[in-house]
Parts: sequence; structure tokens; C-alpha cells
Amino acid sequence: MNNNKPSSETNLHLMIYKLREGIKAIVHCHSPWASILSCLRKDIPAFHYMVAEFGGTKIKCADYDTFGTKKLAKNVVKAIDKNFGCLIGNHGQICIGKSLNHAINLSRALEKLSMQYYFCLLSGKVKLLRESEIKKVLNLFEDYKSID
Repeated sequence: MNNNKPSSETNLHLMIYKLREGIKAIVHCHSPWASILSCLRKDIPAFHYMVAEFGGTKIKCADYDTFGTKKLAKNVVKAIDKNFGCLIGNHGQICIGKSLNHAINLSRALEKLSMQYYFCLLSGKVKLLRESEIKKVLNLFEDYKSID
């Protein structure tokens, strides 16, 4: 079915492309585990070193607003900041990349991290990496060559 209507998140996608030089692709979806954490409005802290793949010491969850609104777009842009992805409050996830493969791989990684973190939360015994350790990993990721 093709109704030729643009995505309800066109404002969001355009805002990201305008503000982030070098971004060539956006993957926005409502994957199950990321959506669960987004409904809990949970950031994903540095519980696993692969959080650094997204460019920061945590993966933030954007504040909720109605889908398709400019306010939601602003909330997401604020949460992503200089990173490559975030959760969208009570909604799902969004990942941005230097190529479509980059964005797809990050989206898959965010779903995996979301599932892992959810189960860590259930255990009540999450062990976070020290800030110095996650920053060390961030520095290593600057030279890391991911497969696009």
C-alpha cells in the first residue's frame, strides 16, 4: 500500500539532517526491547562497553511528545546530541549513520543493548563501568573501524 504521504516523522528526519553534518541515513523503528526501555523512559548507562559505539558514555532516552510534532523532533535532537542514536520516550528508537549500513548496524546494536540492559535491571545487580573506563573505550572507538 502506497498512499504517497510522507512519514509522520519528516520533521524529525529533516531536523537531524540539517543539524548533523555527515549523516547520510536514519533508521527509526519500534523494536521491542528498545520500545520497552523507552516506555520506562530509561537511559542506557555504561553497563556494557559497546554503549561507546554510539559516541557517548550513555544512550539517552528523549522526552516524550506526540509523534510527528516539532516538539518531539527537538526532544530527539537534544537527546542524540553528538551521538549516533537514542531511545524515544514511549515510542521506540532512532539511529543515525554515515551510511545506511552504519545506521542499520547501530539500530541492531541498540536493540541488543536494550534487551541486555533490561535483563540486567531485572537482576537488580547492574554493574556499571567507571567513567574513566567508558571514556577509555570512547577513545579507542575513535580509531575503531566498524563494518559498514
